[in-house]
Amino acid sequence: MSREMLIEAIARITRVVECPVTADIEAGYGNSIEEVLQTVKAVITTGAVGINIEDSLKQQEKALVDIAYQVELIKALHELATSMDVPFVINARVDVFLLAIGEPESRFEHTVQRANEYLQAGADCIYPIGILDRTLIAEWSSGAITVRTCTAWCRTCESCWWADAFSARACTNDRTRVT
Repeated sequence: MSREMLIEAIARITRVVECPVTADIEAGYGNSIEEVLQTVKAVITTGAVGINIEDSLKQQEKALVDIAYQVELIKALHELATSMDVPFVINARVDVFLLAIGEPESRFEHTVQRANEYLQAGADCIYPIGILDRTLIAEWSSGAITVRTCTAWCRTCESCWWADAFSARACTNDRTRVT
């Protein structure tokens, strides 16, 4: 799907629904931070209130973007939404488990490291896609890390649903690090 098709689809959805819309923009439909910012600005103008942005490279299988790039991207996305005076949710997807990056025993800590960096950069939610082990899910959702999510228990953002599905706390807006 092209960026133009994505924006058209989001615009059609926001015109016909009465609930907040977040858009999965994959890796951002751009090869640079500036190009991704153009995508997100267009998403915001459709009336969407948030995005999911992943940290994997589309050009290569089983590869993550450099964490420094993703941190700068998230900072820039946060600054863009602020400059447009729009309340906007950035849901940062962490693809370590999905892509089976590294040895299995190191994936959880790698995911947590990336998640913490993204939260510090301005992400509102973390989506650790691909964690299927119940023990790891319990560790993630029981307070090993608290992710900042939306301002209310809403079921409209993916992280609220995810937390609810695994009996985690309601959205707290805390930003704590794993210790």
